[in-house]
Amino acid sequence: MAKLDASASSITNMKNTVKAWKADTGFIDEASGNGEQYWDYPESNDRLGYYNLLPELKKSIDILAMYAVGKGYEALSPRTQIRLDKITGWGEDTFESICWNLIVQKKVFGDGFCEIVRDNDNVIINLKPLYTGNMRTVTNENGIILRYEHRTGKKVTKFKPHKILHVCNERLANQIHGTSVVDSVMWVIDAKNEALDTMRKIQRRMLAMGVLYVDTENTTKRDEIKAQYQEAADKGEVLVLPKDLAKLDQPPANQIISHLQTWIQYLDDFSYRALGVPLVLAGGSGGSEGSDKTGFLTFDQVYLKEQRELQADLWNQAGIKVTFNKPASINPEMTANEEKNTSQTSFQPKDAQAGGGRE
Repeated sequence: MAKLDASASSITNMKNTVKAWKADTGFIDEASGNGEQYWDYPESNDRLGYYNLLPELKKSIDILAMYAVGKGYEALSPRTQIRLDKITGWGEDTFESICWNLIVQKKVFGDGFCEIVRDNDNVIINLKPLYTGNMRTVTNENGIILRYEHRTGKKVTKFKPHKILHVCNERLANQIHGTSVVDSVMWVIDAKNEALDTMRKIQRRMLAMGVLYVDTENTTKRDEIKAQYQEAADKGEVLVLPKDLAKLDQPPANQIISHLQTWIQYLDDFSYRALGVPLVLAGGSGGSEGSDKTGFLTFDQVYLKEQRELQADLWNQAGIKVTFNKPASINPEMTANEEKNTSQTSFQPKDAQAGGGRE
């Protein structure tokens, strides 16, 4: 019988084995030192790659811009409307599509730019969208913008501040640029696409990685079986071996796919919520009708903020006074359908009062 001695027990050291997660230190890109300060938007190409290739990121940003400006606008006067109707950007733009472009760029890159083109009477006749990755913002040592520079190859074009329409996303403290939404969701998007790639390989091969037991100590024979197994896995074919020569222990492929699907669904929903866009607006949702409606109403504040900021930028920087139309709200329908919504308990007037009892 084994002799059990409690004094021989020990405690694991998980503190050193599993380290506590900690975010990297953040920095504010502020004007520092003497003379001119520069910001060149160095990660624009990487962020553009995420936006172009990842549908959940592109869709959420596009939806936000669409809700903000896609319903059209009302100009301050008929004269302003005529001026805006003549704005064509690079030749095929409209004033509305340029505004959509600005919101998308400021979300993807943190900042969006347009060149303001005026005639001899100082009247705006065009707005030309510019790629943020080609721009440089120049400030003085106090962080005040002195000029902008547009660089393509060796050509550098300098603009005074009133020649550029500049929209900035969630500028923090005294930093000299806006904040890209791409950075905050990169990990989630990477994790989702890694899971999608893994599931695609498993579905194509209908097998998962496991442990291959080979009943031989002959290194040459083991290497031969390994090569045959690898070839069969790559081609998605069946490997035929003599009985009892080798055995593969692996979990069922369908079980792995089920776990991956749950993980992907969670990451997909998380990425939209992180960007402030309810998944239901993208055409899909795994929640109840009540939660979808609540998400829709919450989104009102998100796109209305974009509307107000763009309206203020257009007026303050370009003297263009417009009011963007609001999409239809579901608030009246929520009240009318409350009794039909099984996922939402009935609300009473006293529910909104502190200490109010139920009727």
